Amino acid sequence: MKKLLSRVLFALAIILSYLMCIIVTYRYCSRLCSIDTVAKFPRVLLIIFLIAIIVCIIFGIRFDRQSKKIIEEKNAEKTEVEDTTTEEQKEENNN
Repeated sequence: MKKLLSRVLFALAIILSYLMCIIVTYRYCSRLCSIDTVAKFPRVLLIIFLIAIIVCIIFGIRFDRQSKKIIEEKNAEKTEVEDTTTEEQKEENNN
């Protein structure tokens, strides 16, 4: 579940980056065409998009690491169970 969530967050970060480029460029160009307004609004959008992208990447990395830990723990449990079964089989064969 966490692996899926991390992949969704990474995809969302990529989509947000493309969306940010499109919207900020369009707003900046439209503000440049009108002489009486200052082009501050695209900067605000840029900051908001960058914060959202950074948050998505941070949580994506966090969930990815957690999913790797869970997978490693499951693999360790499987090897422990396999080790105990092989030891029991060896003892049975010796008897």
